[in-house]
Amino acid sequence: MVVARKLAGMTALVVSRAGDDAVRVVVEALRARGADCELAEVGNPEAGRRFAVDFRGRHDRLHRLVLAGPDTAAHHAMAAELLALLVAAGSPSYGPGSRIVIAGRLARFGRSWVGNLRLARGLHERLKDASLSRRVQCVAALGAESLVEAVCDPALRSGECVAPTGLVRRVGTPDRGGLPEAAGSRAQAERFLAALDDAGEAGFGALRRRADELEARRLELASGERRISAMVRARNEEEFLRPAVESIVAAVDEVVLVDNQSDDRTPEIAAKLAEEHPEKVRLLEYPHRVARVGSQQRDASDGRGELRSIHEHCNWVLERCRHPFVLKWDADMVALPAFYAWLQRWRESEQVVMAFHGANVHPDREHLLAARCSDRAELETRLGGEDLPEWATRLTYDSVEPRLFPHWEAGFDGSWGYLEAHVSPFFFGTQRRRARLEPDEPCFLHMKFCKRDPFGFYMPDIAAVIRDNMATGPALADEQRRTLERWVGPTRSG
Repeated sequence: MVVARKLAGMTALVVSRAGDDAVRVVVEALRARGADCELAEVGNPEAGRRFAVDFRGRHDRLHRLVLAGPDTAAHHAMAAELLALLVAAGSPSYGPGSRIVIAGRLARFGRSWVGNLRLARGLHERLKDASLSRRVQCVAALGAESLVEAVCDPALRSGECVAPTGLVRRVGTPDRGGLPEAAGSRAQAERFLAALDDAGEAGFGALRRRADELEARRLELASGERRISAMVRARNEEEFLRPAVESIVAAVDEVVLVDNQSDDRTPEIAAKLAEEHPEKVRLLEYPHRVARVGSQQRDASDGRGELRSIHEHCNWVLERCRHPFVLKWDADMVALPAFYAWLQRWRESEQVVMAFHGANVHPDREHLLAARCSDRAELETRLGGEDLPEWATRLTYDSVEPRLFPHWEAGFDGSWGYLEAHVSPFFFGTQRRRARLEPDEPCFLHMKFCKRDPFGFYMPDIAAVIRDNMATGPALADEQRRTLERWVGPTRSG
C-alpha cells in the first residue's frame, strides 16, 4: 500500500527515457502530495548535463532524485551533476530527507532489475563509507506504486528496496530477497558506477575522496591535543546543577553553561559556579524559550517557531564551544568514577568519539528505576501513536549516546521530531566502527527523576506515559551510592 505522506516544500526530479507513461503517473502523484516535481526526459549525456546545470541554477537543494531505468550515459551525467544538491538537502542544518531512488518497471523484471538493485547497493555502500548515508539515502523500487512509496515513506533507510509482495520483500539491502543472478547484471551496475566515478568533482567519485578525507581527519584529531568544551544547557535545574558541573569541571577545559529563562535559583547557582571557576565556566543565556519534548518540539522542528526547537538551541550552544572536542552534558547528570577511567582510555586511543550511557536514579535515591512495560509499540499506543524515547522502554539506563565527539562538522537537527537528533560524520558508516569508543558500564547518574518537577521539559502526554511506566529497580551499587553521597548528599539510608 502506498504511504500517503505529504511532500510539501520538497524538490523532486524524475529522470527517465522519453515516452515512459508509468513515470508520468509517478510525477503527477508526487505533485499531488505537494512536491515541486520536474520530469527530465533525456537521451544523451550532453542533454542531461545541460538540464542538470539549468536545474542547479533554479534550485539550491534537491530532496528526491528518481532514476527510472538508469542504464544510459545520460543518467550518469544527471546523477553526477546533482549530487551536491542532494547533500545540501540532507545537511545537519536542514535535517535529513534527501534520497536517490533507483527505479525499475515490472515489465523489465530480471536482468535489468537485478542490475538496478546492484547499482542501488553500490551507491548505498559508497554513501555509507563517506558517512553520508544518513544525509543522502539510496533505495530501490520496482513498479509505479512501489516507486511512489519509495519516494514518500520517511521510514525507509538507505540500502532498502520496495517491490510488490511475492517478488522482493521490503526489507534489507537491495540484493536480498531471493533475486536470481542474471548474466550481465553485475557488469551493468559496475559500468554505471564507473561512469559516475569518472564524472569529476561533481560526481560520485567525490564520495571516495570524502571517505579518505574523513579517515585522515580522524587520525589527525586522534593525534592532536584533546581539549574539551562541555556544553551544559539548563532551565530550572537548581537541584542538581552544581553537582552536575562540579563532577566534570576537572576533566574539561571549559564549561559552556547556558541558561534558558529559568524562573528558579538556576541563574544564581550558575553565576556562583562561574565566579568559583572563572578559568573554566562561561555563563551565557539563550533568549528563546525552548519547546518541550513531544508535540511542541515537533511543531518547532517543522518550522513553526524554529528558534524554540531543541536542536536549534543545541546548535547555538555548540557554536560557542571553543575547543576541538565537545562533551554534551545535562544539568542533572553526575559523573561516576567510570567516566574518568574511560575518558583516560579515550585520550590514549585512536577513537575520537565516546558513546556512553548513564543510570537513572529512582526518586527514593536508594534504587535505580525500572520499567513496568518494555513493549515500545504498546507504550506508543498509549501515546496515540506518537514517538517515544527509546530509554522509556527500560528506564533503568539511558540510551547509549555519542556524548563526547569532535566539534568538526557536528550538529543537531529535527529529524526525530519529538527530540533533537545528533549528527556527525563520525557517527555513521565505516567511521562509526573506527571512531567510536563505547564503555560497557554506566558513566553517570541521571538525577532527572529525583527533581521536584521531573517532567517539566516534557509535554503532558509523554510525561504521563513515562510516569505510569516507572517502577523500582535494583538497589544502587556501592560506587553509585558513594558518588551520590559525595556530590548530592546522603541517601536516605546513609
